[in-house]
This record gives sequence, structure tokens and C-alpha cells, in this order.
Amino acid sequence: PSVSSGFQSKAYVHTDAPVYRPGHEVRWRAMFLDATGGAYRVPKARQGRVLVKDARGQGGVDEAVTSSAFGTFAGTFSLDGAAPLGVWTVQITVPHTGSWEGKFEVQEFKKPEFTIKLKPGKRVYLTVEKL
Repeated sequence: PSVSSGFQSKAYVHTDAPVYRPGHEVRWRAMFLDATGGAYRVPKARQGRVLVKDARGQGGVDEAVTSSAFGTFAGTFSLDGAAPLGVWTVQITVPHTGSWEGKFEVQEFKKPEFTIKLKPGKRVYLTVEKL
């Protein structure tokens, strides 16, 4: 990464939710600040690359991206129905500057299990009475 007066360019990479299920769509975003002239600045459009690695460390999405006028990179991708469960990584790389990553989880749906035990105050209630 480049260094300017002790500053290093930074990016914060995140997804719109911390947990997804197989088959869901993932929306990711990276906010990028360039360290130039001894301060952090929003860069003009920058070219970058996004790489998404599944829970096994295998790459799926690997594509070029361009930042907005506000220094953000963004994109979406869909998890297939057989997506590996576990922690996934979204990595953004800006050439000659650095590489940053954010993580999210893919978990299977588990139906919540609970039991309700109710002991009425009396044996019979009329329709108009409160329990």
C-alpha cells in the first residue's frame, strides 16, 4: 500500500447483512479513501477488482469494478442453492494502493424450536372472560 505522510489508503468492505442463506442475493459495498497529500481524500473514479471467496477458500466472483464519484465500489451476486456453509470473504483490490476484505456468513435455515407451557387459573372460561 502507498504511504503518504504516515497515512495509508483505506477501504471498509461490508455486505448488507451479516448472514445469508444458500440461494440468497448478496449486496456488497466498499468505501475507499485515498491517502494523498497527508490526508484522506475521496478519490476520483478508481479501477479495482473484487474477488469473492467461499467458505472453502475457493473463488467464485472475480471481476473488475470502478468506484463512484464518492469513492465507493458496489456490486451484487447470488449464492447458489448448494453454496458452502461458513464464513465467506469479499476482497477489494485497488492497484498500487492495497487490498481489503469484509466477511459474511452463509448458514442453513433452522426452524426455531420452542415450547409454550400454559397453566390456566381455572378449568373453564366463558367466551367473554380474559385468560
